[in-house]
Amino acid sequence: MGWYPSEGFAFRFDFSTPISNDITLYAKWWDNDDKTDSDKDGMTDLLEMTYGTDPNNPDTDDDGLTDWDEINWLGYNPLAKDTNGNGINDGDEDADEDGLTNILEGNYGTNMIAKDTDHDGLTDGEEVQTYKTDPLNPDTDGDGVDDGTEVAVGSDPLTPEATFTTALETDYTSSHPEAADLSVVMTSPADSAGSLTVSPASYSDSPFVSRYIPGYITAWNIETVSSFDKAEITFTLGSGAEEIGNDFQPAIYCLDEDTGIFRKVKNQRIEGRKIIAEVSHFSIYALLNSRLFDEVWSEDIRPPSSINTIAFF
Repeated sequence: MGWYPSEGFAFRFDFSTPISNDITLYAKWWDNDDKTDSDKDGMTDLLEMTYGTDPNNPDTDDDGLTDWDEINWLGYNPLAKDTNGNGINDGDEDADEDGLTNILEGNYGTNMIAKDTDHDGLTDGEEVQTYKTDPLNPDTDGDGVDDGTEVAVGSDPLTPEATFTTALETDYTSSHPEAADLSVVMTSPADSAGSLTVSPASYSDSPFVSRYIPGYITAWNIETVSSFDKAEITFTLGSGAEEIGNDFQPAIYCLDEDTGIFRKVKNQRIEGRKIIAEVSHFSIYALLNSRLFDEVWSEDIRPPSSINTIAFF
């Protein structure tokens, strides 16, 4: 481990020291088989001797942290209460900035250098101080949905539930007031909770999507990873869209990928400038001016009757 000028191994010999007469140096050896840890702090007594910490005191500098935590996890000086000299006790620092001090992390058994010990989407501080969930268990209530997802969808991470409601709402009309925003509310079992995604639909999603569709207002691609119990979609017209009347009759259509046809969704309703429908599956949904779309379809487009028919969009 090094050479020392005395048998007490008080300090290492400085080999830059001028030698004017014979001297004796003492070699200090490390016994790899000696695992003695007198103070049970995670550091062997021999390792404590190397760092100069007290092998009989798990917290040599009395800052609330074990010598091992300071050296192994935090990179602190186990011989100084305030390693960086900022006036804050090392134990009261928050190394990973997750809202829990280093001492509290030690008390809870959480990772002092990782904000989210159980990888559930909530910081350790949020779990302990805000939601009262277990920072060491990603699914505190054991219902199959992790704590972070439950918080995101508005359910209680402390109460087991069989179904979950996930809601998403777009803000597209803030930059495209002539279009419409989409909101989706989905009720599903645990395997779909939090998996709802909504994105603007375009030709890259399907070759049947085009802004040149007669009466086109907007189109959105709605997806989830698994089945759901029920879902309601709502298109809300932007401030720049026309007023609903004889010439402007917005309606929700669903793309049938097999035929390339947009089919009007059944049992939809209009409430003010909102067009609402319950749907049984997700796909590409478009809001179209049905007055124009239906008129062009019925008068100018022959419905597909064979594999040789080409859809107009």
